[in-house]
Amino acid sequence: MLYCYISFIRRVLGSYDYALKADSAAIALNPNNGAAYISNGWTYLGMKEYEKAIEAFDAGISLTQNASPKALSENLAARADAKRALKKYKEAIND
Repeated sequence: MLYCYISFIRRVLGSYDYALKADSAAIALNPNNGAAYISNGWTYLGMKEYEKAIEAFDAGISLTQNASPKALSENLAARADAKRALKKYKEAIND
């Protein structure tokens, strides 16, 4: 979880390359950590790499189905933002 926090701080500072490194470390340590994939999705969303963001959110959402409703809705909304940026409006609405 520490690497997810590091990634968040790096994103806030605009250091997306370092955020990606932290996300990658978190995923390497525990490939079943949905929060790490969600963090990765937020990083890619900030970088405007929307396809990669969607892939990361897909992986994270599938691993965090038991998360709080608030967390799940935030993750779905973020994935929808990425889809909207790609003009995939019908898919975004379904999120």
